[in-house]
Amino acid sequence: MKKIFILLIAIPYFLTAQVKKSATPKSKSSKSRFANTRPNSNRIASTDFEYDLAGNVTKDLTQGISKIDYVSISRMEQDPNIGGMTSVSVHLPEEITFTDGRKIKNQYDATGNKLLTQYLINNVISVEYQYEEDETYIRTPGKDWKLIEIKMDEGRIVPKSNSSTEMVYEYDIQDHTGSPRVSFRENTATGQAEIVRKQDYDPFGLPLKGIDYQSPTLDTLSKKYFFNGKEYLVTIGLNMYDYGLRTYNPRLGRFYQIDPKASMMPSWSPYSFSFDNPVRFRNYDGAFPYPITIRSFAPVGSFRGTGFHDDGRSFSTRSDVTSRISQTYTVDPSARSISGGSPTSSPTIFGSLSMTATDEGGVSASFSKNSSGNVASIQGNFEGSNPFFLGAAPDIEVSSYVTLTENTKKGTLGVSVDLSSKQFPATEAMIQDNKKQTVFLGGAAAYGNAGSLVSASKSPAKSLNLTINIDKNGAFQSVMYGNKTYGVDEFNKAFSSGSAGPYPRGNK
Repeated sequence: MKKIFILLIAIPYFLTAQVKKSATPKSKSSKSRFANTRPNSNRIASTDFEYDLAGNVTKDLTQGISKIDYVSISRMEQDPNIGGMTSVSVHLPEEITFTDGRKIKNQYDATGNKLLTQYLINNVISVEYQYEEDETYIRTPGKDWKLIEIKMDEGRIVPKSNSSTEMVYEYDIQDHTGSPRVSFRENTATGQAEIVRKQDYDPFGLPLKGIDYQSPTLDTLSKKYFFNGKEYLVTIGLNMYDYGLRTYNPRLGRFYQIDPKASMMPSWSPYSFSFDNPVRFRNYDGAFPYPITIRSFAPVGSFRGTGFHDDGRSFSTRSDVTSRISQTYTVDPSARSISGGSPTSSPTIFGSLSMTATDEGGVSASFSKNSSGNVASIQGNFEGSNPFFLGAAPDIEVSSYVTLTENTKKGTLGVSVDLSSKQFPATEAMIQDNKKQTVFLGGAAAYGNAGSLVSASKSPAKSLNLTINIDKNGAFQSVMYGNKTYGVDEFNKAFSSGSAGPYPRGNK
């Protein structure tokens, strides 16, 4: 950003804050975000679908489904609003009946994990699948249970042939959404890799026919996990995916049940899939990626005697406070996706005048995978000046480098943060989970007042490494820092106040 320096007396440094007041939500666009819902009377009639009082689809004639019966299961999950545990009800399809008499019956454990699926024709079982963690077994009438695959991150372990009990590795080349595109095994005769399946999908996950491939000599029909790595319920022509807590129809780009976390996303349909952008986002049982916020604010007393207002606060994880510049982006290490990153400013107030700065900046990311988990490395920067002085005051300049290492099997999220800034105003960082719980990632406060730092240059401000324990839905459980484990609220209270860690205190 080019600066025109003008000789002024007691130029206030940077952007200055408004008097703290209730946040006013930004207006929403009237343009619909709901993809694949354009009316088409030639394909879908208003009578094709029916719903129960909980919002679950109970009939879908486009799939030949005349009735779906659900079982309601209560799960105990942490409630970020009350700080304790609360009961959440999920609705899972217990019996699906087709117009021609076919049926699918499912059994679940007390937490909603699927244990058994039976496919029936004329009320006679034609095939059964049993699920034990990553293992899948099959049984047909008159036969014993047979192990058909063991799911692993890189693919699966399968019988060498239909008649063999010897198991072999089958590896997948996956795209950024976790969807297998090419599967291959070792050809024991030649010692070379042999492609056994190729699969492409439309953007919302429907497997494309006619351009796919499967080996004519090897059994690949038992493969069950496809788009996003989820089980494809293709048996007897259902053409849907099991996402654990919900059932997904890729033909519509919609779930059959309401998202249990829909209240956290009021501007989106409760049936929507991956924010209607499946090329960028990957859906994990209704969860969504981690938002990260880095912002600069003016601590109490920063502008004494200038007529400008500071932000009236110290470090905070609240979203309803003002800041000079704030940058928020959303990252998903497993889906290899990132969005957002454009900085914004709160209005600057001087007397009865109000102006808002024009900010610059953005983020870039790289993704990888190692023995510790899925890794996202994000570089960010932002800068801006006091809008009253047309560049005469030095910019706020903040650079950040954040690394997230997500290991869903171990239930950990490693977080590394490095901040560089001019250290006025104060700079802080935080990360949020899908339940809107926030973990404070450190900050650096001003080492003086505005007038004494006019010539300040950007320098390292904060470096932090910690591990957040997460549950299987990505919700924060506790924070490990140093040799101690903290509750989320306990950690934030101790470290955002500067009383329990190497965080410089701001001007009070």
